[in-house]
Amino acid sequence: MGAEVLDLRLTTGIRIPCLVHGDSDAKPLLLLHAWSESRRSFDRLVPLLRGFRVYAPDLRGQGDAEKPEHGYSLVEQAEDASVPLVEVHERVTRLRGPPSAPVRATGAGQVPRRT
Repeated sequence: MGAEVLDLRLTTGIRIPCLVHGDSDAKPLLLLHAWSESRRSFDRLVPLLRGFRVYAPDLRGQGDAEKPEHGYSLVEQAEDASVPLVEVHERVTRLRGPPSAPVRATGAGQVPRRT
């Protein structure tokens, strides 16, 4: 069970890092951090999520993700959050906190077959 940080490119060209942790054959789990946080907000949680392959991206403008001047609408944030889903071509179980609710709701509409 290893961990790595993948650099994912959005269709806009923006780079976002995504922590991937766990066995490749485990059930995937997407973790979305709250606004003004990063994937590192899950550092203590991720090792406890045995039985899952965890995907935890830094959202646009947060953590180590690139920080463009524009592109922070809910739709754009939801598209960013869907990138790990597209990259791994898997259906992902999502665990999230209340602050990301608008992004989640928008994202569910953007990629309904993957959430």
